[in-house]
Amino acid sequence: MRFSKILGAATAALVVIVCLLGAASASASTFCASNTNPCPESEIKYSGKAIEATLKSPSVLVKSSIQEFECTASKWKAVLKTDGSGELATGEVSEFEIASCKTLPAPGVACGAGTISGLPFGFGGAAGTGGNGTVVFATGAKGPPAAAFNCGKFVCTVRAGEIPMEFAGSLTAPTVKMKWTKMEFSGLSCPASAEVTAEYKVTSPAALFLESAVASPVLCKKNEAPCTPANTLGTGTALKAEFEAESKFAFTYGGVKKEPACKFSKLEGKTTAAGKPIVGEVTTLKFETCAGCTVEALHTPYKLEIDRTGEGNGNGWLRVSSNGSGPPTFLIQCTLTEKCTYETPSIEFGLTGAEAPAIPKLASSAVELTGSSALCSTSATWEGVGGVSEVKYKFLAPVSLFVRS
Repeated sequence: MRFSKILGAATAALVVIVCLLGAASASASTFCASNTNPCPESEIKYSGKAIEATLKSPSVLVKSSIQEFECTASKWKAVLKTDGSGELATGEVSEFEIASCKTLPAPGVACGAGTISGLPFGFGGAAGTGGNGTVVFATGAKGPPAAAFNCGKFVCTVRAGEIPMEFAGSLTAPTVKMKWTKMEFSGLSCPASAEVTAEYKVTSPAALFLESAVASPVLCKKNEAPCTPANTLGTGTALKAEFEAESKFAFTYGGVKKEPACKFSKLEGKTTAAGKPIVGEVTTLKFETCAGCTVEALHTPYKLEIDRTGEGNGNGWLRVSSNGSGPPTFLIQCTLTEKCTYETPSIEFGLTGAEAPAIPKLASSAVELTGSSALCSTSATWEGVGGVSEVKYKFLAPVSLFVRS
């Protein structure tokens, strides 16, 4: 599973944007502090960063066949959950307020505030051109975005699976324009149709753009971005790692539980091409001293991919998958007849960067394996021992390693 996988309410926003804009145009987007494409790593708005906006237009204007009204106070806050490594920019809307409403025409009658439900909404952004794009409020874990109003003849709740808005990037005054027409109604007095319009100014961060690409990752000897040429580990860099702690393969044979633990393993390979992600090959994956059993990795060499996690801290992920001859596969043999074969589509390690004398490391959650045999269980796991689920390696080379740009 990708470490950059987007979870929770943000997933709904991602799906919505793909549907709205098409998978090709929405394949990569990131919020960026400058109108630079690809966005430099140092200017990517990472997971946890908040986007706050308040009303720029005179009001949120609601037009319908039964009643028009306006609300002169409105604001929202979205917290990003994107990884910043080139996926769709996603997150969740944690706050949304529409208040100080009154009926139209002027002078009108005050009718309080809208009651918002469905928070936190899903949130997403997809880049267009020139640092501009589209942002979306979308259905979250608690349902679709919804607002209930009691303004004159309009006693109704409006809701929608998604609210797309135009985003205009700027160094000083980014804006978001809402024109909400597709909605559902429920309540005592609802119109057949309605239109909600508003324009918001982004108050934090002051400079914000949507870009369609981010700077490609590089392997670096120092935790710096951009990585200087002197510290860049280019194509052909050899990668060598060995177990930090022993791990085991857990399965059953003939109904009997088996957990052979290996005390030693080495993983070796090299990078073969720059890009996003960095690609290469794992030439060796070897296991030794496995409690009376042997474990052989089949179908090597494997494909190797490395990218940033997108948190701007020099960490990343390393994925091992098929290079065309077959997926990562393990032949486990404990006696002449007692042998089982298990495979997995890919193995993904989190890569923790470090500079010597500290040691860069790899760690994967328990790896789920599948197999088929009359006596072997159909599933198995490769995991740590002593109650530790992670499979852990430490780098021997390079001795200093970070994933930067």
